[in-house]
Amino acid sequence: MQSDEKSNKLRILIDDFHKLNKGKVIYVSLSGSKLYGTDNPNSDIDYKGIFIPSKESLLLKNDIDVYTADTNNTKEKNTKDDIDFTLYSIHKFFNLLVKAETGSIDLLFSIFRDDTIVYKTNEYKIIKDNYLDFLNKDMKSFTGYALGQAKRYGIKGAKYKELSVFMDTVLPFLKEDEDKLLKEYKSFIKETIKDFKYTKYIMAPGPRSAKTKGDIMYLSIFGKMFDLNTKVKYFIERIEHMYSQFGNRTKTIAETEDKVDYKALSHALRIVMELEELINTKFIKFPLQYKDKIKEVKEGKVNSIEVIQKVQDTIDAVDELILSSDFPEEINKDKIRKIILDFYN
Repeated sequence: MQSDEKSNKLRILIDDFHKLNKGKVIYVSLSGSKLYGTDNPNSDIDYKGIFIPSKESLLLKNDIDVYTADTNNTKEKNTKDDIDFTLYSIHKFFNLLVKAETGSIDLLFSIFRDDTIVYKTNEYKIIKDNYLDFLNKDMKSFTGYALGQAKRYGIKGAKYKELSVFMDTVLPFLKEDEDKLLKEYKSFIKETIKDFKYTKYIMAPGPRSAKTKGDIMYLSIFGKMFDLNTKVKYFIERIEHMYSQFGNRTKTIAETEDKVDYKALSHALRIVMELEELINTKFIKFPLQYKDKIKEVKEGKVNSIEVIQKVQDTIDAVDELILSSDFPEEINKDKIRKIILDFYN
C-alpha cells in the first residue's frame, strides 16, 4: 500500500495529465523493482500506465505516444520519496507488445498483481481478459536486451581500464618525439602490452598502395588497426579520441574495485528468467518467484562471470523452447485493432 502522501502526489500527476492532454488514463501500476519484488528501502518509485488519447487529439494529429512527469523539482538525482510517472498511449503500448519489448511485457503482466495497481478503469479489463492474444514467438527484444546488459559494461569497463594503462605507460614516451614512426617504438610497446587482452600486434594484408604485397604487422587496439608506418602524432590523436568515447558510467565502473555493473547484470538475469517463465507457462507472475536470486546479483554477492554464462545458457535454452512452443508466429493485429476501436465505441 502507498502512503497518503505518495497517493496524493500520484493523484496530482494523473489529474495534470487529464488537464493537459484530454486523454483518459485507464491503468497505472507500480513498476520496476517494486513490481518485481527486488526493491530495497532506498529504491526509486516508478509508476507506469496506459491511456486512451482523446478523439480530438487523434483527429487533429497532435496526440502523443508517451507522457512522462515526476515530482522532483530539483536538478539532483531522485530520492526514495520522488515519483517517476510514465504513461503509454494504447496505440504505443500495443506497438511495443508486437515487438515483445520488455517494458511492455512487464506492464501487461503487472495487471495481474492487485497490490501494485494504483489506478484502473473498466477498460483495463479488456487487456487483462485478452492478454494471451498479445504474445508471439518473436522475442528478440527480450534476448537482445538481456545480452546487451550482461556484456556491455563488463567488457567496456575492461577495455577502458586497459586503454587507461596504455595511455599512462606508453603515450608519455611517444609524445617525446611525435614526428617518429610508430614502428620505432615497437619493442617498447610490445613489452608493455604483453598481458593485454584487447591490444596486440597482428599480421594482416597491407594497404593496396603498399609497394610490397602480402601481410604486414599492425598494432590492433579494440579491433582498430594501426599501420606501424603511421606517424606517432596521428596515432596519439586517435588514441586520445578513443579514450574520450568512453562514457562516465563505464569509467566509474572500471575504476571501482570489482569493475562490474551488478545492477546491469541483475537486469539481464531477470529478463531471461522472465522469458523462460513466459515460454514455459505463458505467464509472468509478480512479484517474481526468483526475486531473491536477482537481489543477490544486484548486491554483488555472486560471481559475475557465472551470471553472464547463466544468461547466455538461458537464452540458448529458451531459443529452442520458443521454436517448439505453440505461440503464434505473430500477434493477431486484427484483434488489437478491434480492441482499440472498442475503447472508443
